[in-house]
Amino acid sequence: MRAALAAAVLAAALLAVPAVADAAKLKISGGTLPVDDDGVAAIKLKNPNRSTAKGKLTLKSGGISIGARSFRVRARRSSTVKVAVTHVDALQILANGDGLRTTALAKAKGKGTARKSLVLYYPGASSGGGGGSQPGGQQQPPPQQPASQSIDGRWQGTYETSNANLAFNIQGNRLYTGPFDSFYIEPMCADGNRDSTAIEPVEATINPDGSFSGSGTYRPSPDMAIPWTLTGHISGRTMTGTFSATYEDGVQGHCSGSMNFTAAWYGDYTL
Repeated sequence: MRAALAAAVLAAALLAVPAVADAAKLKISGGTLPVDDDGVAAIKLKNPNRSTAKGKLTLKSGGISIGARSFRVRARRSSTVKVAVTHVDALQILANGDGLRTTALAKAKGKGTARKSLVLYYPGASSGGGGGSQPGGQQQPPPQQPASQSIDGRWQGTYETSNANLAFNIQGNRLYTGPFDSFYIEPMCADGNRDSTAIEPVEATINPDGSFSGSGTYRPSPDMAIPWTLTGHISGRTMTGTFSATYEDGVQGHCSGSMNFTAAWYGDYTL
């Protein structure tokens, strides 16, 4: 009798394990992703569960939904979901060559909602290739040329080791990100993998000699903090800089890294 009862308890415990494991959130691959000429981003989802995951993948930027699509991923498989960016302002930012800070949310029935920070960019904007035109077939105008040596306005650049475009504002002695801007970081973590995070807001103070520096803490969730630093130097209407972050991740352990970048004055406006 005792042996039979023990066997029943053990069987119940064993049956409970798959139920818990089958409620895991999906995994979203990301970092820096291109959109095609139609504004479509291909995002890879991985389903670690033993049952099919069905739900909706939504892209948000600045708290605004900029695109969504339903998905169905078979058990323990991966699938690429193509989401079209439909928000007019977001499409304009991409067409201008700016990187677009985005959060991908994969909500699957019975499996919770997974989140991932992404940076979307449009290769055609920087290369002048297909789709680099504004709506109506008119060619995108070249960057404005300032009438003076003023550095105030919109700045654009690229990272040394990434294809992602970088954009931000300068006004007076203040360098800062706009509502759709972010700084991107790919630190190496203790588990041997790279994390990828888009951090905003970011701000730095510009000194009279052209050097600038800033620091802060980005909180992607209530229980996680990512301290960051931004340093660099401005010469005329160009600059070089380094964006760094060091933090502890609950899954990947200690993460640390830096992203070097160059940027130049782009236009007499700010976002």
